[in-house]
Amino acid sequence: MNAPIPSIKVPLSHRAGARLYSWRACFVAVATVHFLALNLPAQSDPSKPAEVSVRRRFVPSPATNGSGATFSSLRQEELGDPGVLTFIAHAGVGDSFPVQEEGKPKDFDVIVKSGDDDKLVLEFSQDGKPAFAPITLGRDWTPAQSGNVKTPQFQYEFKYPSVSVSGKAKTVTDKAMIIVRRIPLNYAFSTATEKGTRLYTVRFDGTEIQTLRDALRYAFPGDNVVLSPSAEQQVLPGFEVRNVRLSELARTIEFLSEGRLMVEMVEKDAEMPGNIWRISGNRPTSATKGEVKMRAVATPHLFADEKVAAKIELDVLRELEHLRLDTAVSASVAAHGTMTRGNSTSVQRLTSQKVFVLVGSEEGVDGLESFLKAAELRAAEEAATKKALATAAVPKMRAVAAPHVFQNASRLDKVRKAAEEMISLRATLVRAVAQSYGVIEDLGIGAQLESRPEQKLFVLFGPEDMLDGMESFILAAEKLAVDEDALAETQRNKDKP
Repeated sequence: MNAPIPSIKVPLSHRAGARLYSWRACFVAVATVHFLALNLPAQSDPSKPAEVSVRRRFVPSPATNGSGATFSSLRQEELGDPGVLTFIAHAGVGDSFPVQEEGKPKDFDVIVKSGDDDKLVLEFSQDGKPAFAPITLGRDWTPAQSGNVKTPQFQYEFKYPSVSVSGKAKTVTDKAMIIVRRIPLNYAFSTATEKGTRLYTVRFDGTEIQTLRDALRYAFPGDNVVLSPSAEQQVLPGFEVRNVRLSELARTIEFLSEGRLMVEMVEKDAEMPGNIWRISGNRPTSATKGEVKMRAVATPHLFADEKVAAKIELDVLRELEHLRLDTAVSASVAAHGTMTRGNSTSVQRLTSQKVFVLVGSEEGVDGLESFLKAAELRAAEEAATKKALATAAVPKMRAVAAPHVFQNASRLDKVRKAAEEMISLRATLVRAVAQSYGVIEDLGIGAQLESRPEQKLFVLFGPEDMLDGMESFILAAEKLAVDEDALAETQRNKDKP
């Protein structure tokens, strides 16, 4: 929060047009007259041609040790606003000078880092450490072009003006002329016209309304400035009004608040020595707040697990609602300057009906409803996946004849072991896929293989897709056995005498 300005000089009486002279033109004119007075003869000689004024050029000498600057202290501007102080410094490249009121602590130091006749680069230090980012001053640039330095209390403007001298004067210098101006960020004062009308000037940098209240109380200690609790949360943009009546100042504050503030002012009179400022928040009506809504959202799949439903109500929905309200506050401050939180949405879980009941503003109800519907859709998809896996896991039976496999005991044993390994591997893969969908219970996805030597066949028990796989394996083993038996028979026939 910006602090009030320090002690200021008693304002001058109001003089029409007196403040039209800008500080820039004033100092340039003063400097010009000063140099001309030093260099022109006391009386002009008609026999000699008139001397022509020329601009003094700045040609920096090699960098100094910083001790070559000449400067004064901050002083009240002769025609400036109360509290607006200024001074002039002459410094070369490498020189430094303080920004300081006489008899008061130093604000900071200014160092001329580099420069020439067209531009200067200024750096700033405080207690031997960099204080602000460097700025570049162009010849005769305005503060808006060159930038400025700002602290919580003041704005500092810098000027690198042209200086004109007579042709006989020294037209080159190694000391650049720099004008420094310190402006309070928040200040106010009043002046009286010749007819006795009191006019007010207020400059406000833009922040909480309490800062404006503090500045008004400091500038007008005899006035009563009162804020209502609803007004204390308001934020106003920066503004500056000059020489206006008290009623117009009140309208300006209301205008800038965009209807969020009501300002009532009672001017002082012979019986009341100070003005009364009453500033209150313009509370929205029930119509602008929005009606309270209630909505029931059916979520049967979420209620399939009571722990999941309870967690959604107590943790997830509350966290989302807090996030929505915090975001609404940030958006309100950014758009309107007021910290409006809005109504919170309450959530009631009705387990017997498998619904959530939402009560609150339309924005809150809509937001939580959209989350519940999305969560219910996800739960329904998981339930469908689980059901599909369970359906696929219903055991079936299938018999596969393999007479040639059964003719050889060693061959039969190898086929059985290979089949059991395949059953185990496939079951592991199916469980991994099921768990990726959140199915953690046993779905009965295993299979069994039984041998029937009398019938020379295998009996398979398990899911349909697993039976298909095992059957294809047994048939392939049977074909291989047929080929092996045929080859063996051919070999035996060849070996006969």
